[in-house]
Order: sequence, then structure tokens, then C-alpha cells
Amino acid sequence: MLGIGRWANKEAKPRWEQWELANGINEVLFGPKAGQMRKRAVELAEKYPEFSGREKAAGAIMAFVG
Repeated sequence: MLGIGRWANKEAKPRWEQWELANGINEVLFGPKAGQMRKRAVELAEKYPEFSGREKAAGAIMAFVG
């Protein structure tokens, strides 16, 4: 919706498989739209700097996959 990510599995959320999450993350980081998503994320971060959700989201992802 915001243009900054990908829905890894619309049917199984939140019980996705590791490969689905890995494929989604890979697409966001290295896929054909990665540059657009990165640019949009920077635009949103500049517009709403008071939110620290990035750190919380990264921590949650790392706790899940770690």
C-alpha cells in the first residue's frame, strides 16, 4: 500500500513458511522494484522522522529468523 514492501503470503499470514519470508525479503532488497521501494522508504522516513518503527520491525524480523 505504501510502496515499501511486499506481502510474502496473503493466504497464510501470520503462519508463513521461512522460504516465503526469505523470498519476500530477497525481492524487496534485490528485486526489480527494490530501488523504487528504497526511494519511497527514504521519502516516508524523511516525512515522518519521529517514528522509530524501523528499528522495532528490524528487531522483530531478526528475532523471528534468528
